Amino acid sequence: DTTPGAEIRYTLDGAAPTSASTKYTSALSIAKTTTVNAIAVAAGDLNSAMATAVYTILKAQTISWSKITQSYTVGKTLTLKATASSGLAVSFVSTTTKICSISKSTTANFLAAGNCKITATQAGNAEYGPAPAISQTIVVKAK
Repeated sequence: DTTPGAEIRYTLDGAAPTSASTKYTSALSIAKTTTVNAIAVAAGDLNSAMATAVYTILKAQTISWSKITQSYTVGKTLTLKATASSGLAVSFVSTTTKICSISKSTTANFLAAGNCKITATQAGNAEYGPAPAISQTIVVKAK
């Protein structure tokens, strides 16, 4: 608020703030999903309209690969298996598409000799934030 002498008063419990609510003096530390309601209060003036912001704190998740044999031959396929700690479905992408590709969401197709790099991701949802992507490199040998 730009009113001289105005103070920001807020609540974190969903209640409408009043001039007696907690005074904002520094950054808030929020560890769980919280609704922040705030008003500006200045002596001799009406309180401002209430502003509301919902801060959603998402749970963290990680991805773990199932063990992969590190060497395959051209023309073979591999069913990819990785799990997210959230239980949400994991997606796969090849970053070396001339060496290997992904089909049917979880099948690695080995196209040429070289190092096949596959990255597993999980984008998150309303409860979980995105998982850090992790990659596997698989050696693809000529037939």
